[in-house]
Amino acid sequence: MYFFSPVNLWQAANRFGYHITEMNGFMYGASGNRKNSVGNLGAGMSMNITRNFALADEFAVELRPIA
Repeated sequence: MYFFSPVNLWQAANRFGYHITEMNGFMYGASGNRKNSVGNLGAGMSMNITRNFALADEFAVELRPIA
């Protein structure tokens, strides 16, 4: 299993000749677990406001070759 931060992803993309055109983070939703739901709501709001995905459970990244 591997874990990446937004900075790690940016560095790896750059190293191999790509740049990140879009990044989004999302939270794992454990249905039936109220603490998880409340925590995810707060973390999700923070990520959407600050565009800082350090709290994300998962990342989705779009890469493009550096022209």
